[in-house]
Amino acid sequence: MKKHYKNIIIVLVLILTMTGCKKSPEELAKEQELQNKKLAFENINSVYQLGSSGLAFYVDRENAQRLRDSCMIHRSENEYNKYCMEYMNYWGNVCFDFKPKEGKALVKFHKHSQVYNLEVKTKGEFEYVLTYESKDAVLKLELTTNASNLFAKTNLIIPDDKSGGDIGNMDLVYAYESSSNHGRFNTLEECEAQNVKDDELSKSLREQKSTCEGPGC
Repeated sequence: MKKHYKNIIIVLVLILTMTGCKKSPEELAKEQELQNKKLAFENINSVYQLGSSGLAFYVDRENAQRLRDSCMIHRSENEYNKYCMEYMNYWGNVCFDFKPKEGKALVKFHKHSQVYNLEVKTKGEFEYVLTYESKDAVLKLELTTNASNLFAKTNLIIPDDKSGGDIGNMDLVYAYESSSNHGRFNTLEECEAQNVKDDELSKSLREQKSTCEGPGC
């Protein structure tokens, strides 16, 4: 009988050795979450191209509020009136040079030459305190994936100001470096060069549309 049990145990050990211990979906999800956090931390010090003007309400608040209010006043006349168009296009894309490991960040709007210098302090896991001209704001990042790409959803919280919120997604890791949606760079100059290319492409598409005639236009 003892020999019989011994043989059963040996067979079970062999089966476990061959098949391995299958991990639960929860364990696999936890491993992926930890891997994403590791990759995000490794790549966080980068320059990000953001399409939102949300940062303007933090570093260029007076202009941002003036343009937004003008848009809202005239919006009933036409959703795309000149005031709203000016509001939407005033800053252009944003280059956000974010270096939390070095305690600093830069904000550069494509259509303006001024560069805004910010201090950065880590408050928690992917949560940071930004300081510009003695005014603090909290930037919270939520890691998420899209196919094989890893990016962070943003939430900028400006105390006593309801203008904060989403300032655009920050691309952290993407499957293919040649992706047309490339939004992370090593330098501010590279990001600015991409803004120029995007402007040229947008202008070319508008010109094509204006000269397009016939079906399909």
